[in-house]
Amino acid sequence: MQARLEDRDGRHAAVHCCEKPGWITSSVASAIEFELRFGGSPRLTIIYERSYEGFGSVVVQLLRREPDGGNAQVLNGQVLLDGLHRDTRNVTLTEVATLNVKMPAMARFPGGFNVRPYTSDLVARLTFRPRGTGSKFKLRYVGSC
Repeated sequence: MQARLEDRDGRHAAVHCCEKPGWITSSVASAIEFELRFGGSPRLTIIYERSYEGFGSVVVQLLRREPDGGNAQVLNGQVLLDGLHRDTRNVTLTEVATLNVKMPAMARFPGGFNVRPYTSDLVARLTFRPRGTGSKFKLRYVGSC
């Protein structure tokens, strides 16, 4: 599943064609969600930008929606994607994070979600965590397989 997003601050409407795909946010606790469908070896891929200054992070959580669209159950596990790189290069880079969401959550690997193969009732929620005033996060792509 692929989602292309319009590059607008804090908005998260999916679009089919746009000049600059992506989602940029600088609003505290702003979040975006994606419906997921997994295959036999559940993976979640997130492409985002990392820079040397002015970037915050997002917390990735998986939620199971009730069939009636009501409350959602947050699965164990979460992942922090940091938009700030710590090396000495003054450049902005594209980072690809591929998560094996089939693994269970453990103390040494909090990113495990214990997702069963062929699951299709989950949503990925990415919640922005700023790092000081003026920080932002830029998301390019979210996909599941």
